[in-house]
Amino acid sequence: MVLAIRVRYLSLVLLLLAVLMAAQTGSAEPKVLRVVSDDNYPPYIFRDKSGALVGIIVDQWRLWEKTTGVRVELHACKWTEALQRMHDREFDVIDTIFFSEDRARFYDFLDPYADIDVPLFFHKDLSAIRNAEDAVGFAVGAKAGDNVISILKKAGVNTIVEYPSYEAVMRAAADGACKVFSVDRPPAFYYLNRMGVVDQFRETEPLYRGQFHRAVHKGNAEIAGLVQMGFNAIPKADLDAINDSWLGKMLHQNSSQHFWRLLFYGGFVAAIVILFLGVWLGMLRRMVSLRTSELLSANESLKKEISERQKAEEEKELLQNQLQQAMKMEAVGRLAGGVAHDFNNLLTAIIGNVSLASIDLPADSRVVGNLNEIEKAARSAALLTQQLLAFSRRQNIEPKVLNINEIIANLYKMLCSMAGERIELQLLTARDLGNVMLDPGQFERILINLVLNARDAMPDGGIIRMTTVNIVLSEAECSRWPDVKPGDYVRLTFSDNGVGMSEEVVDHLFEPFFTTKPRGRGTGLGLSAIYGIIRQAGGFINVSSTPGKGTIFEICMPVTMRPIEREAPPSEKVEGGNETVLLVEDEDIVRFIGAEILKKLGYNLIEAANGREALEIFKKHGSIIDLMLTDLMMPGMTGRELAEKVREISPRTRILFTSACTDDVIDGQEIADQGLNFIAKPFSLESLAIKIRSVLSRP
Repeated sequence: MVLAIRVRYLSLVLLLLAVLMAAQTGSAEPKVLRVVSDDNYPPYIFRDKSGALVGIIVDQWRLWEKTTGVRVELHACKWTEALQRMHDREFDVIDTIFFSEDRARFYDFLDPYADIDVPLFFHKDLSAIRNAEDAVGFAVGAKAGDNVISILKKAGVNTIVEYPSYEAVMRAAADGACKVFSVDRPPAFYYLNRMGVVDQFRETEPLYRGQFHRAVHKGNAEIAGLVQMGFNAIPKADLDAINDSWLGKMLHQNSSQHFWRLLFYGGFVAAIVILFLGVWLGMLRRMVSLRTSELLSANESLKKEISERQKAEEEKELLQNQLQQAMKMEAVGRLAGGVAHDFNNLLTAIIGNVSLASIDLPADSRVVGNLNEIEKAARSAALLTQQLLAFSRRQNIEPKVLNINEIIANLYKMLCSMAGERIELQLLTARDLGNVMLDPGQFERILINLVLNARDAMPDGGIIRMTTVNIVLSEAECSRWPDVKPGDYVRLTFSDNGVGMSEEVVDHLFEPFFTTKPRGRGTGLGLSAIYGIIRQAGGFINVSSTPGKGTIFEICMPVTMRPIEREAPPSEKVEGGNETVLLVEDEDIVRFIGAEILKKLGYNLIEAANGREALEIFKKHGSIIDLMLTDLMMPGMTGRELAEKVREISPRTRILFTSACTDDVIDGQEIADQGLNFIAKPFSLESLAIKIRSVLSRP
């Protein structure tokens, strides 16, 4: 076996020498060899900035010309033009051509001299494309005349956009006009790197591996022998030096070239001296070691890419879950807000009638006691609707500029008392804490609710820690919360070391009527109200909990640059008047009780069931109407729209808005910013009387 290999190697060497001798003595060789090739296949052959042809092919032919003594006229043009001109016999040889059965009918192909991978490239924003079948349905770019076009068509790709050159394909890809394309790997990476978009594209496994050949016209054995003989006579080291100067060893040394290099070295060593076999084996070991190192490096890169993809998928799944949770909370909130709106209208009628009935009865009447109990029950029901509206972010609020450190300090003793003797309440507050726009009563309920929940989670005692700090949130940190904008925020961190909660409980924690407490110990509206209050204020709330270790609430609220305004306490004295009031209310029961209260207070009353009816009244009697009390939510025309039209007719008329809940028409922030007059339903005789006098007495 070894002897046969040696004989084979020796025969190759002798054959090479015979060809060289025949080449030197032959007389039929042409004086000029005309060669045509592509002019846009970097780094093999392309034009530099001055228009001159450069690249591996150019350097190889110049070396061939020097070796054979035959002058070479090397031409390059668009590939389709090169094929046509070769077909028209303008040239003797065509270079950088792939073998195909169709082409073999017209050309004799010389030995291959370079392996060229032809993968699919696709933009990183697209889902992974693994093969040609995955590209069906996409518009796939390719260079006109390329062999890959037939391969794509066989795979079912019907939409193929042909470009005149590789540079044109790459330019379309860089400009975003071509998301998927298939071109030879060397020019693809050359242009993608030069255009600065190489990191924007991924590639598949090769659709096929083509080989660069040189070809002559069918049957032209003389030219074929001359060309092949000339390149065989060039030392392989010289050809490798040309490749290294343009590609680098790591790009052009593939497994096939390893084989031929080893074959050449083995034949050379066998022809000269068997003793050099040991040197050859040493080179083989080094190359195997190098290849092994390359494979290990590629494996590490693959692992890293897989890990990054898994991380991206996990982040995507997390964001999807958060979005679904936010959508669920929004849907439940709309349902809760709708129920609370209608319920508040009913409570307005109940509380108003109770107030009227109590006035007309003697103070010692037994009926007064019953009416007081009815009013107490109605106000408890009103508290439940407030919690529902808070969750749905439609609660009637009167936000003010406040510093939450002051609220915490004022409530500290009461909170300690509520927590109990076995629980330590620790405070760590920032000195320069920013101001926020919030209803102070709502924020007090937030603190009370959190302390009570923490107390129940620590039956054996523990520590509650409240921390305030100024933070700045980026756009990325706000992306998981709808309507939350980047900027300056105040963060309140409320933590306990109690029993904690499971992941399932945390997922449902802010839903209305969800509670883990026994029947009779909670409505399940406390945390849902906190959620709605914070979201209505433009902030958000996060919760994390570990069973057995405790729970952490993080509440973030946007900072306002407005200063704190200190207000004097309002007078609680019930007063009426003799001004003319227009009552606009579409709900009959609410309009009835509102009218009765206004009459009882002595005001001259005009009623309207909707906005259009109110406008007609203003057109006739606008000059005598001192105050318009209007509901915000009415069919046909909202109270806000009515007020704008009334101001045009009678600018002197004061306007007082009322509503069972706020919504898209107006919100608490707008009430505070624009100084609008507003009273929430349900209202009593006393609260309505005080509010009306306050509005009418203003300058």
